[in-house]
Amino acid sequence: MNFMNWISNNISLMTLIVTAILTIITFLYTLITRRMLRLTSQPTITIRSKNVSISMDIPDTALINGNDDFLGKERYCVAFEIDLTNIGNQPAQNIYVDADVHFKENRPLGKKALPVHLPEFISFLAPQSNDDKTASVSVRFDNFVARELIRDFFKGRRNMDGSPFLPSRAEMESPKLWPSPKVIIRCFYSDIQGHNYLSEQLLFFHIWKDSEHGKLGIYRLNMQELQFVGIKPVSKRFREHYIKNNRHKRYISFYGEKYSKKDLLLLAAKRGNQ
Repeated sequence: MNFMNWISNNISLMTLIVTAILTIITFLYTLITRRMLRLTSQPTITIRSKNVSISMDIPDTALINGNDDFLGKERYCVAFEIDLTNIGNQPAQNIYVDADVHFKENRPLGKKALPVHLPEFISFLAPQSNDDKTASVSVRFDNFVARELIRDFFKGRRNMDGSPFLPSRAEMESPKLWPSPKVIIRCFYSDIQGHNYLSEQLLFFHIWKDSEHGKLGIYRLNMQELQFVGIKPVSKRFREHYIKNNRHKRYISFYGEKYSKKDLLLLAAKRGNQ
């Protein structure tokens, strides 16, 4: 009875509270709906990693502990095979696929991260509904960066503080808890109006002794919680700055020598005169 009397005496307050709650719910629903409509009215590229491999073969007895180890100066390659699918309802164009490795322990030539030597470029990708179009590409860490990536894995595993498998999002905050060097795959693309977007994916891997085949094997760690980072709009200036900023690092990545931006201009001029 007292409760009913309280409601009767405070009917205006109750109406105000209910109205406020309904307004908040409607606002949130509108935001979610607008985001969903925006995603479906633009190209939306998802990244799915399929396989990772090491070439040349490394014997399972190899000693890997520094620059004077078995790897020496041989040319190795760590390649990540990925599928790109456009799940939006608009075609994607000017697709630029890049990747970099963030080292856990080592800092080769003072760098915390190095990109692949050669990014991939795809001119056009139709929406998935159009014959289920999917593009397959390979991002390849080649020569110097491949050796450093493998060395960093083994050094990091010796100093492992976290779980060697199935990392959680909380463990990703500290490099000491990474199960391997962190690989970030980035896919820039634009729509037919010239708006630019970026899709990203995080990858970790494990290298093991494949005694049956007498070599080191490698596989991608299964981490569905972390695999797909997301999609976001970016400016044309952001895309161009990213590409330009990584240009000189690609020479470091492959040759293992420091090149300043000035050095690259001189190299380009020299090659143009040959």
